[in-house]
Amino acid sequence: MESSDDSSVTLTTVTSLNNSYDCNVVSQNANGFTISAQSAKVCDYRYRVGAALPSDIAMSSHSNHGEARISATSATSGDGFAEATVRAAVGESTEQLTPISGLTSSFTSVQIDIAKELGNAGYSLDTSTYALATTVTLPNGDATNSTAIANTSTNTIDYTPGDGIPSGVERILYSYSDGSSVLAGSIDIAVSTDTNSAPTAESRRKISYIDPDSGDEVAKIPYGKQLRFNVADLISDPDGDTLHLVDIYSFGATILIPNDANNDGNLFNDTEFDFTSTQPGETSVSYVVSDGKGGYATGILQGYVGNPYEPIVSGNIYLPPLMYADAKDAEIIATPQVGNGTTALNGITTASHDWHTANHLCQARGARLPTVTELRSLYDDGNTSGRLFTNHNWPIDVSYWASNQGASGTSYHHSVNMADRVVSTYDANSSVRFAACVDATPPGYPVKFLGDDIGNDYLFDTRINAQVTFGCGFIVDSISQVGGAHIGGTGGAKHTINVADIGRVRAVWGPTEFGSGNDMSRLFLYNKSGGLLLTCGNKSYSGHYSDEYTLTADEQLTGFRATGDSYLNGLELWVDTE
Repeated sequence: MESSDDSSVTLTTVTSLNNSYDCNVVSQNANGFTISAQSAKVCDYRYRVGAALPSDIAMSSHSNHGEARISATSATSGDGFAEATVRAAVGESTEQLTPISGLTSSFTSVQIDIAKELGNAGYSLDTSTYALATTVTLPNGDATNSTAIANTSTNTIDYTPGDGIPSGVERILYSYSDGSSVLAGSIDIAVSTDTNSAPTAESRRKISYIDPDSGDEVAKIPYGKQLRFNVADLISDPDGDTLHLVDIYSFGATILIPNDANNDGNLFNDTEFDFTSTQPGETSVSYVVSDGKGGYATGILQGYVGNPYEPIVSGNIYLPPLMYADAKDAEIIATPQVGNGTTALNGITTASHDWHTANHLCQARGARLPTVTELRSLYDDGNTSGRLFTNHNWPIDVSYWASNQGASGTSYHHSVNMADRVVSTYDANSSVRFAACVDATPPGYPVKFLGDDIGNDYLFDTRINAQVTFGCGFIVDSISQVGGAHIGGTGGAKHTINVADIGRVRAVWGPTEFGSGNDMSRLFLYNKSGGLLLTCGNKSYSGHYSDEYTLTADEQLTGFRATGDSYLNGLELWVDTE
């Protein structure tokens, strides 16, 4: 709660909108209120805030009942106060259903088929397990005089707009329960006048976004970053009237309609809104447009908020732990760890695993569990400096698994407490810890292996550095990357190449007098026009093997998986399509 002039505000009144004693307010203080969490339910409330008195600021209360998290659904304000409605869901699990939209005209009833409309939005409602609650809520029903009646046998709601809403948008709140878990849903009904043709607003799932920091196109909404959306291409009016965005609703997000977003001086033609969310997973926004003549329409935008944990580049590429919801969706065995806001993001649920699950998880991601040395190196890294949570959001309330076998045999493995760098050498494999993985391959997919696949694996990846340096003498003496790996010695002339410039690679390999196996004796790199970028190695050997690969027009080299020890033995080329 906050005021426009930064003065203190206090919660003054809370009123239950449900006719059930289960939804009674147990206690209230200046900052919030408490309800019983002893049964599965969904409850709706109207609350008012106003200027705080000194006694209000100091006021507190306590209750032995469980607390329920609440989320705002709508708000109004007046002289010296603000009023809003909120919904609290209590259960073993709670889920916010995708919003539904509907359309009618003044005083005309409309029936909403909940299961059908949710199905149209891509959600399958299990009506054999979950039952529709008989009570639905109209948060503004006292003013609109509208009615909404739930039919539990048909999973429908009949809505009739009252004389208090000749035109506009009214929200209906409904819920389902199986006795222990609850589903909370909302329906936004656009009411238009009979004398005016109603506009139309499409619903759509967005599958690509522009990261506001990098400018890159991404598949998920970046966690915690503000994005601007424009619904202009989703709306139309049969009368040719100019439409503008008048309202937006979303659970678990901060949303705002900017004044005059297009900076043309007209406040009644804007179609843009700002969106920010720190709640990973499915999200949706209900938007309302008007023609300014009594015509309204509602639409829904759906999307997915991405993981709050980003990979960390520190010599290696460290992949973060999974979100618990992602692990559950993939049917990966996991134990949820809920963040406390001090050593992990508040309310964010991260997956932890036993050692064998963690190990297989990393392998499935084309990666591996890090060693103790690598985890401690990550802790010490300049970008982390012992503050993995503060600087990168990664949780540190649970230790991280390492690949090292424990001191007491194969039934135990090491783990590292990333809050203080302390190593445990005897964690039972059945213990649950976070799983960070070291990425073992570049982005994309492999297209060609040149040389011998022997020796240790090394990663040369454009995410670590866009350039790779070759040491060139009689043979390919070395390959290295600033911030990354190094194979070979210190001899030979050094040549640094931008990986993105490479369009063709030709390699020659076989026995040499330097290494113990088949070393890469010569390497030829060409640009995308066929011009020679580099000849590495100047001694010719008889009986050596050779092979090459030319990238197609839509392929981009993203790096190499290199094999070798004292010298380079082989290169696996990885590409991605543009």
